[in-house]
Amino acid sequence: MTNPSASGSDNIQLSLKSDDIRLLLQSLDHCLATCTKRAAGAKDAPCEDCDRARNLRQRLSKLVSP
Repeated sequence: MTNPSASGSDNIQLSLKSDDIRLLLQSLDHCLATCTKRAAGAKDAPCEDCDRARNLRQRLSKLVSP
């Protein structure tokens, strides 16, 4: 694994098993389902964390697609 810089824009490469990716997907689903902004009634409010989680979930799900 490479060490990211302080900017956070570096790519990190690591090896994950399919089960690891499935666990990450499950965690992202939980994160999206329990967003505090959405719970506060702001369903249409922009949430950068949710946007990033959806993007990451989409990329990860492609790796374990049947």
